[in-house]
Amino acid sequence: MNGAYGVRQTMSPQQAGLGRFDRRTLVGFRWEHDFDPRTTWHTQFTYDQRHVDQPTSTTAFVGPFNSYNVQTDLTNHGRIGKTPLTSFVGASFDYMDYGYQVYNLTPQGGATRGALNSTSYGHQWNIGIRFQEDWQLSPLWHAVIGLGGTQSDIGAVETLYNRSANSTSLQNITANRRFFNLAPEASLVYSPTKDWTLHSRVGTAYATPGYSSLFVTPQGTYGNNTQLKSETSLGFDLGAEWHPSPSINIQATGFYEFYKNELVSQSAGVNTPAGSYTFNAPASEHRGIELGATWQPLRAFLPGARLKLSYTYDNQIYTKYTETLSNTTMARNFSRKGSLIPGVMPHFLDARVLYDQPDGWLQGLGSFAEVTWRSSFYLDNANILKAPSYALLNLEVHYDPPEHLGWAHRLHSYFEVQNVTNQVYAAGATDISDTLLSTGQQAGRGVLANKTGSIYAGSPRAFFGGVRIKF
Repeated sequence: MNGAYGVRQTMSPQQAGLGRFDRRTLVGFRWEHDFDPRTTWHTQFTYDQRHVDQPTSTTAFVGPFNSYNVQTDLTNHGRIGKTPLTSFVGASFDYMDYGYQVYNLTPQGGATRGALNSTSYGHQWNIGIRFQEDWQLSPLWHAVIGLGGTQSDIGAVETLYNRSANSTSLQNITANRRFFNLAPEASLVYSPTKDWTLHSRVGTAYATPGYSSLFVTPQGTYGNNTQLKSETSLGFDLGAEWHPSPSINIQATGFYEFYKNELVSQSAGVNTPAGSYTFNAPASEHRGIELGATWQPLRAFLPGARLKLSYTYDNQIYTKYTETLSNTTMARNFSRKGSLIPGVMPHFLDARVLYDQPDGWLQGLGSFAEVTWRSSFYLDNANILKAPSYALLNLEVHYDPPEHLGWAHRLHSYFEVQNVTNQVYAAGATDISDTLLSTGQQAGRGVLANKTGSIYAGSPRAFFGGVRIKF
């Protein structure tokens, strides 16, 4: 009621004036230089400023995030004997500084801010380097090996304000952590005929914890949680590309990835101030297939017409993970081994009918109709509650003037209608926590469905148009 402490008042989002009013500005430049016909140098700098203004619950999250990125690389096209070899070396540096404030909201409407709830100020920088060798061993065999490494540094200070009628106390939490990660990879491509290409790859990846996960301890109290490790993975791909005729192209790839120390949030136990914390889940697996196909059904009579189809099956499960659930009197552990990881859509399907006029006075005019389908997916670790599936229809018309029109050739114009049928759908959803009942059992679907703040509604029917200029 007073924006600081004491009695609260229940309001609808519309009455409170909740929303997201963010602004983002991006500017950058790129410079390329050829030392000789075989060696090229690229350098790029980007500035990215995100100003966040998000009164989305009982509080408003406000503040700037400034990011700077510079990357430079050299590419050399040489030979080993009579076989071509492309060598690449690159380095990058990025730096982000931020300073945000979290304010309590008052019941006056218009997302009116009250007293400060907390503040956080900090930075993260990353220095990386990457090497790659791309070697065409023979007309049939092609190999690539690479190695990347990153040194990361995170430093932040979070201040919590505890207010009452008699006093205001502050708690300062400092978090500093450095991470170093390496990611080697290798791939091999075999082309036995002009119609078939087979490819395989083994690669590693990593992810560092975000700054926000460093301020809640495993005991569920506000404090230092800098013992977190980087998330790492080892993945294998195996696939093929087939051209049975000039008008048909089919691609298929299977993947299997083994994750260690995956970053997960869970309950810290009974009556803990912060409720949940981030820790490293010991092991999980991601596996699936990706399919793609392009078909020109009337190549001789209507060469500008094409059908395109893409499908992904993504199955992600925990293989070693025990979750703790708690209520006011007890805490219990539940094994999630074999459970699907929440927030992951297992099925994606996109189908397009396209047409681009290749000649004549309408050359450059094109359009497409697209159907995109996303399957339902689980929202919780116990795999009890799902977000619903949805299908959307999108239409687009574009025009790329041909070269003989001179300067107009540099213009690309388009007009697009998304969600033509104006479907109401859940475009995304954040994970929700399972609940432990007073009986010591996990709550069912009815209890979980009453939790709020998870579903993000998709855009209604929307119209977009624009022009892109190429210099």
